[in-house]
Amino acid sequence: MVAQSLQEQGALVALPLSLTHDSGNVGLVWRELSPGPVVEAVLQALAEASR
Repeated sequence: MVAQSLQEQGALVALPLSLTHDSGNVGLVWRELSPGPVVEAVLQALAEASR
C-alpha cells in the first residue's frame, strides 16, 4: 500500500526486473554527492536489517 502510494506521487519507481534466482548483493544509486535524509534513512535501515 505504501509503495503504491509513493509510485502514484512519483516518489518511487519500480524497476521491471525479474528475479529468477538469488541475485546476491543489491545496490543503490543516487545523484547527489552525499545521500539526503531519505536515502540516509534507507541505508541505515538496510544496515540494521543486515545485522
